[in-house]
Amino acid sequence: MSAIVLDTYAALLANQHGLDAFCSPCQRWAAINLAELVAQGRGQESAIGRKPRCRDCGTLGQFQVSQGR
Repeated sequence: MSAIVLDTYAALLANQHGLDAFCSPCQRWAAINLAELVAQGRGQESAIGRKPRCRDCGTLGQFQVSQGR
């Protein structure tokens, strides 16, 4: 079995992984629409080193990668 590299939005999508954002103060999860990001030409961008901003409270949150989407 060979390793896969999940360093971009396109790589996550191509390898059937998902990306979610979590806001600790709100205790809220939000799924990131990877297909939409890729369609917008942002497929080579990465969540690595970035933090999502909550749409409800504006706090910086965390990303989490998940398998099997």
